Amino acid sequence: MKKCGILLAVILLLSACGGNVRRGGCAGADFRVPSYFAAGQKLAAFKISAQAYSHRLDGILQIKKMDEDSFDVTLFAAAGGYKLVQAVVTPEGTDYSFLPKMADSAAARAKADAFLRVLLFPPASSARKNCRMKDGLNIVTYKDAVTRRYAYAEPGSAPQYVTYNKTLGSARLNFDQYAPYEEGEIPHYLFYRDGKLEAELALLTLKK
Repeated sequence: MKKCGILLAVILLLSACGGNVRRGGCAGADFRVPSYFAAGQKLAAFKISAQAYSHRLDGILQIKKMDEDSFDVTLFAAAGGYKLVQAVVTPEGTDYSFLPKMADSAAARAKADAFLRVLLFPPASSARKNCRMKDGLNIVTYKDAVTRRYAYAEPGSAPQYVTYNKTLGSARLNFDQYAPYEEGEIPHYLFYRDGKLEAELALLTLKK
């Protein structure tokens, strides 16, 4: 696999333009953040298709919940099923047990760490900093290890997307194809964009 292809795999294991802003109006409203592990789930698997420049990657992202704040994350190649990356993710960071040497860079690790934190650890209500109206959407900002901004059409609705800060710039994760699960609903389709990198994640399995 070429170096760019491997880097793409690591990043996967893993903007915002000016608009009309009106402060206030949603500060006291109730908003929720999607979670694939909030109802006792122990395993989630996603089909991944990613593209960066002329390089493409297809794979399976498997996530196993080990305990309350620890996840085993493995990225498999779609063709052949061999392991590309394996790591344990906690709120403190990502610890790789299997990572191609050519992909072991500070930039790739930082991108992967930020993506996994956003995906696996919804912010605590105490991390909420403000809420404002922008271009007809409610933008709720949370700040803990990662600063993130969730966009909602209205209070009580599911978020349409989240943008979050990382080492260089920001990235965006869109939520779509919500479907009922337990007493709520979860997105079955995610779209990730970070510069020239674009990735689609489709939920395959969710188990307790």
